[in-house]
Amino acid sequence: MSALPIVVTVSYFYGKHIFAGVPGILTILAVIFFVTRLIDAIQDPLIGFVSDRLTHFHNGRMMMAVASVPFLGMGFYAIFAPPGLDHHAMLLYLFVALLVVHLGYSGVSINYHSLGAELSYDYNERTRVTIWREVFGIVGLLLGAGLPPFLETHFGAADGYHRVAVIFLPLLLIPTCAFWLLSPRPITPPLPKKPFSIFQVFVVPFRNKRFRSLLLVYLINGTSVGIAVTVVLFFIEGVLEVEGNFKFTFIGLYFLSGIVSVVFWLWLSRRTSKSAAWAMGIAFSCIGITAAAFVGPGDIVAFAIICVFAGFGLGADYGLPPAILADVIHNEVSESQGESGKYFGLWAMATKLTAAIGGSAALILLDGFSLLIYGHAYDSTVESGPMALILVYACLPAIVKFIALTLIWRVRIESAKPSVRRQWRLYRRPVVRAKR
Repeated sequence: MSALPIVVTVSYFYGKHIFAGVPGILTILAVIFFVTRLIDAIQDPLIGFVSDRLTHFHNGRMMMAVASVPFLGMGFYAIFAPPGLDHHAMLLYLFVALLVVHLGYSGVSINYHSLGAELSYDYNERTRVTIWREVFGIVGLLLGAGLPPFLETHFGAADGYHRVAVIFLPLLLIPTCAFWLLSPRPITPPLPKKPFSIFQVFVVPFRNKRFRSLLLVYLINGTSVGIAVTVVLFFIEGVLEVEGNFKFTFIGLYFLSGIVSVVFWLWLSRRTSKSAAWAMGIAFSCIGITAAAFVGPGDIVAFAIICVFAGFGLGADYGLPPAILADVIHNEVSESQGESGKYFGLWAMATKLTAAIGGSAALILLDGFSLLIYGHAYDSTVESGPMALILVYACLPAIVKFIALTLIWRVRIESAKPSVRRQWRLYRRPVVRAKR
C-alpha cells in the first residue's frame, strides 16, 4: 500500500497542492526524488548483505523486516501529514522524510522477498509463492491508489492526505504481526559469516550471466513504468479533464485487471515458460499505453478500456520477474543458494533506479516539453494543453517498453529455458513422425 502513494502521489500532492504556482517546481521535485532514490538504491545491496549475515540467527531476516516497519510508518506519515513550513524548509523536510520512508521500505521488502525465495526448491512452487505474494501486493497497491483521491474528494487535499497517513499506520501493524506469527520458515541452511566486501556485495552477482540479462530487461521495462506512473494523475486531469473519484476508478481498474490476470499468467508460465509469459505481458502493456495517446477530453470509457488492457499485463510484470530471479539464484550458480539477500538487494537497487530515472525524467521532460510547446514550464494551475502530457505519459513509455520487449525476445534470461525467440522456433518446428 505504501509503494504507490510514494511513487505516484507524492509528486502530484506536493506539485499541485503544497507548492502550487511555484515556477519550475516539478524540476526541483525531480532533483529531490532522484537524489533520495539514488541514495535508496545504493543502500539496498548493503541491506541485502546484512540480511544474509542475519541468517545464522533464528528468524534473522524476519527480525530485520519487523525492525524496519517503524521507519516505514514514520516516514509515510511525515510525507502525507506535513507541517506548515515555508517553501525552502518544506523542501528539506520532504527530502528527509523520503530518506526515512525509503529506508523502512527497503528493510521490509528485501528481507520479505528473500524469505519468499527460500521457501522451496521447486520451479513451479516458487512461481506460486511469488505470484500469490504479488496478488496481495497488488491489493495493497489498489488501496494505495484508491484512498488518496477518495479522501481528497471528500475532505480536501490537506485533510484528505492526512487521513491517508493515519489510516496507513494500523494497516501496517496488523499484517506485520501476522507475518511474524504465521509465516513459514526458510528451508535453506544458515550462511557462514563472511567479512564485508564492497566487491562481494555489488560486483560478484554480476558474474552470473543470466542475472545480468534478467536485470537489463527489468531495468528498461521498469523505467517505462516509472515514467508513466509519475504523471498518470496529471494526465487524467490535464488530458481527460476528469476530477474527483474518477481518478480512483481508472487507477483501480488498472490494478484490478492486474489481480485478475495473475491466474492467467501463472497458467501460461507453466504451459510455456516464465520468460515467454512475461514477454506477452509486456506486449499487452505496450499496446495499452500506446492507445492512451489517442484519447482526449471526456473519453472516459475509452481510457477505462485502455486501463483494463494495460493492467492485464501488470500481473506478469509484478509476479514473473522475481520468480525468474529465484530460479537464477537456485539454478545458475550453486554457491549462490541461500544468498538471496545479496541478489534481492541488487534487485531492489535496480527497482529504485528505474523509479529514480523514470520518475525524474518524466517530471523534467514534462516541464521541458511544456516550455518547448507552450513557452512556459508545466503548471497545473493554468491551462497548459494536453500535448506535453501525451508525449510523456503515452509515447515515451511505449517506446521504452518496446525496447524491453525486443530484448526479452532475443536474450536468454532463464536458466532452464532458451530465449523467447528460440522457444517460438522450437514451438513452430513441425513434428517428424518416424517411419515404420
